[in-house]
Amino acid sequence: MKASPESTGSIAPLVPARPRLVASSGGPAIQAGSFRNRDNAERARTTLAAIGPVDVSEIDVGGEVYFRVRVGPFSDEMAAAAALPKVARAGYHGAKIVMRN
Repeated sequence: MKASPESTGSIAPLVPARPRLVASSGGPAIQAGSFRNRDNAERARTTLAAIGPVDVSEIDVGGEVYFRVRVGPFSDEMAAAAALPKVARAGYHGAKIVMRN
């Protein structure tokens, strides 16, 4: 006589993940690029302003000054992902989503 398999419980139904909401000060942004020349960063700001708020920040990388251009912050990762193709179409093909700090 074969033993029938034992039931150990039930499996919960699959629920799609909802995007994580983050505070606007630390939410996701799109880094369009880093420039050695502030004028180039300001041109990027002008070009990208139609997509969302643009921040140009001066950063030090190994003693070298760069001007980082980011669009955002966005309300969540899905909103940033939706804007990423717009940034690429504006000419910033190496753009990526980053978490602001």
